[in-house]
Amino acid sequence: MDIVCKPIDTLEELFETIKNPPQWINRINQLTQPPPFVIKNTFYDCHVSENDYEPKTRITRNETPKTLICHDMKGGYLCDKFIDGCHEGNGFTFHRWAQTDIFCYFSHHFVTIPPLQWINLAHKNGTLVLGTIITEHEKGKEICKKIFNDFEVAKKFADALIEVCVIYKFDGWLLNFENQISCPKILLQFVEYLSFKIHREIPSSQIIWYDSVLYNGKLSWQNELNENNRCFFDCCDGIFLNYFWNEEKIAKTQIQAGDRRFDVYVGIDIWGRGTYGGGQFQAYKAADIIQQFGLSTAIFAHGWVHEKTIEIPEHDFLNRYYSRDSLFWKLLWPYLYTKPIQQPFTTFFKTGVNSNCYDLNSQQIQPTYFPAHALTIETMHLTVAREVCRCVQERLISDERMLLISSHHLHEKNVIHRLFSMNLKLKINTVIDIYTYRVEDHFTDFAIVLLMVDEENKKVKCVANSKTITTFERKISRISNIIKPEIYYKNKDEEFDENRQEDRNENRTNEGVKQYDRRRFVFTYPEHELLEVGIKLLDGSYLYLSGFSIQTN
Repeated sequence: MDIVCKPIDTLEELFETIKNPPQWINRINQLTQPPPFVIKNTFYDCHVSENDYEPKTRITRNETPKTLICHDMKGGYLCDKFIDGCHEGNGFTFHRWAQTDIFCYFSHHFVTIPPLQWINLAHKNGTLVLGTIITEHEKGKEICKKIFNDFEVAKKFADALIEVCVIYKFDGWLLNFENQISCPKILLQFVEYLSFKIHREIPSSQIIWYDSVLYNGKLSWQNELNENNRCFFDCCDGIFLNYFWNEEKIAKTQIQAGDRRFDVYVGIDIWGRGTYGGGQFQAYKAADIIQQFGLSTAIFAHGWVHEKTIEIPEHDFLNRYYSRDSLFWKLLWPYLYTKPIQQPFTTFFKTGVNSNCYDLNSQQIQPTYFPAHALTIETMHLTVAREVCRCVQERLISDERMLLISSHHLHEKNVIHRLFSMNLKLKINTVIDIYTYRVEDHFTDFAIVLLMVDEENKKVKCVANSKTITTFERKISRISNIIKPEIYYKNKDEEFDENRQEDRNENRTNEGVKQYDRRRFVFTYPEHELLEVGIKLLDGSYLYLSGFSIQTN
């Protein structure tokens, strides 16, 4: 079996790939349908006064702008090309799927097919995945001459691209022609044909045009939607605007787009090359302008946060990388929308990378509300970093990613820390397991707080701690069960396994073995819909949350 994923550099390779696809295509997962609604993020969503803890308002998805993430990481096909990961640590990852509508895998090869790990990861989280078609320079011009001098050849090319999407089970293409086209009429016919036919094969597919070539075949980035590039926008699903825009151009774009303004993805180059606001940790300034005009956002090359992390000392690289990554996304948070979680899950907040290996297949559900990260040498000098709330922080302890929840710096102590937004229909019994990490026998009692609606759409609030469960606005049919905290011991790379608890207890004095508590809550709210999950500290100043599980049956 092929163990790596590869791009395509010629037309001949494209047709050969269709005839002889790699065996790993049998491991590709279909798209999980995203929820029909989203939540608008706001500043300081991470915590709220207990009296103000309410379900976040759901908005119909087609009534909001969208977010496209365009991967660009050192040319692509690095550790992510291995279908089962590799033993190379400190790699680049992405785990903000709840805020991402479209993920585009980008490289400078002619035909970029997204690697298996990215397709499956995006699809598991209800995110569309696009490949990239790019032609550049003289070589690109020669390829385009072969394809766009004859519409029959162009149709054959389009049919091949559709077939690739069907075989590899991803969801469309970003079209990026960065060279002059000698027959622009055929190029336009190609885009129209490709868009029409791929929708027949894959109804949820997307064809996105990059702002480059004009109606007359000339290469000229417009940085706006106008009469020069509108013909391509009109016959596909959207346009990805180049990065050199300003407020005047965005205002004109809004008018040009009309009721299709959400199909305009305004580009932000995170490296800051000509981007409004300067990119990097100032990217939120561009996102703010885009939001004011009601357009969608395209974030390009967020791999910057990884590439610009200082490489040494190597043992501390991930901690510093996460510090940069967390700050970057925390600043963008108010300008994004969030998809609620729809399925039961178990998570220990794995991102698919650690200091020893790279395996995106192991990535798990993340907190809905972005945690901050401890300040490091990479971020402590930034004014914007000091302004971020840190009531929920991600921490790395021996390569394990945990959430440090604290309230000692908050003016109000009686707060709920938001963890997950959900739309989960509960069955007869719902079991929630919460794993916490003990530091030098420090123990903090806490309450889990659930917000639900019942069969009549009436709000229900449940607060459960180690002693009692209190339900507001409803009579419960029977008292739910609370299992007292159980002590677990676990080695660094070991999974939680109830059947091995006795072995762990015997080895608890071994070096590298850490102590955890698991608390289980069993609720009975049949036919209720769970909307929000939060946590409240009852005593002590902090809590390390290492894992969370919710199952319903």
